[in-house]
Amino acid sequence: MSLLPQLARVKELDLGGNEIGDMGLFALAESSSLQQLEVLDLSDNYIGPDGVRALTLAADCPSLLSLNLYINGLEDEGVQILSHAPLLGQLRHLMLGDNAIGDEGLFALASSPHIQQLDTLSLIGNDFTKAGLDALKGTVWWERVKELELDD
Repeated sequence: MSLLPQLARVKELDLGGNEIGDMGLFALAESSSLQQLEVLDLSDNYIGPDGVRALTLAADCPSLLSLNLYINGLEDEGVQILSHAPLLGQLRHLMLGDNAIGDEGLFALASSPHIQQLDTLSLIGNDFTKAGLDALKGTVWWERVKELELDD
């Protein structure tokens, strides 16, 4: 399915603040027109674990480098789903701020076999402790992260 043939040429798609929810993400993920997409902003859209699952299972985004999931309802479960997705291996920028992510979500990221190129990671406004952050610091990819956004 193709939402719009014009999407095939789009490199940056900002859907932030449109309240598309999981159902909107299901429709987007099923599109066959996302081959050139490099930047996807899904911030503030009421996307939960089911939406993340749809994105990671169905989306064909081989060029995607930046994924913004800021201010959604991911929680630990959504991050656990994301951490198992091969899609995570191509991302350079991952924004997960304000998603009620706790230590379990950070443990899942830390154990992901897919993270390889991550330059930017935003975790502002989440509910993890030092234990979760320490798990990330113990990963092989941690030293490659050039920009880390955390609460003070």
